[in-house]
Amino acid sequence: MLRITAMLTIFMTSILFSSQAPCKETASTKEPIHITSNQMTALDKEGKVIFTGNVKAQKGDLTIYADELIVFYEGAGKTTKNRGHDLKRLMAKGNVRIIKGAKSAKGDQAVYDKTKEVIVLTGDAKVWEGKNSVSGAKITVFLNEDKSIVESKPGERVKAMVYTDSK
Repeated sequence: MLRITAMLTIFMTSILFSSQAPCKETASTKEPIHITSNQMTALDKEGKVIFTGNVKAQKGDLTIYADELIVFYEGAGKTTKNRGHDLKRLMAKGNVRIIKGAKSAKGDQAVYDKTKEVIVLTGDAKVWEGKNSVSGAKITVFLNEDKSIVESKPGERVKAMVYTDSK
C-alpha cells in the first residue's frame, strides 16, 4: 500500500505545474503553460478563465487534456495596476487525461485546490505508472501530508494492481 500512496503522491504533486509556494524558482517553474482550446472566455470580475473544446494544457512533459479547463485566480476586481493573477484552483472537466512521462491519470473531473494543497480526481478515476494502477470513484491526494485516499462507489470496491517485480 505504501508503494501506491507514494506513486499517487509523486504523480499528483507533479501535476501542479510546479506552482507550490515553498519551492525555489527554477527554470521549470518559470516555464510557461501553453493552453489551446476551441474557445476561451475571460471573466476578470469573477477571477476565472474558461477554456472549452479540445483543451490541451502543457508545461514541460506534463499534459492535461479535457473538454473544459477553468482557471480560478486571485486578483479579481483589483485595479489593473495592482492586479495579481495568482492561481487559486484548477478544474478540468470531461474526458480528463493527465500525462507526465510514464505516469497517467484519467477521470471525469480533476480539481486542484492550491490553498488546501489537495487534488481530487472523480468519475471513474484511475492513476497508473507502468503496469501499476489504482482506481475508484474518487481519488484524493493531500500533497502536504504525503497521503492519498481512494474511495469506491457504494456497492463497489477500490481496485489496485501492484507488480512487485522490478523487471
